[in-house]
Amino acid sequence: MVALPPASPLGAPVAPVGSLVLVPGGTRDARVSGLGSMITFLALSQAAQTTIAALAVWGVLFPAIVTGLIIYGVVQAFGERRADKEARNRRRY
Repeated sequence: MVALPPASPLGAPVAPVGSLVLVPGGTRDARVSGLGSMITFLALSQAAQTTIAALAVWGVLFPAIVTGLIIYGVVQAFGERRADKEARNRRRY
């Protein structure tokens, strides 16, 4: 007897993620993708999710905030310099 793939609650057969499936108009080597890759990402362990979150914070968010603060400081310094020059010019006349 041939073993059938497990059925979904709706009765349609379900192919395991990454298994070979026959797609109408496609080839036999077509792989289940899209939803399968998303499920794999969502099924990461808690440690992997924490690592990805830490990389996002320390590798993307934190440097962006620091860069923004540096740019803000430079703009403030130029504004202060301009104000000082204007004050100096007013005193001379």
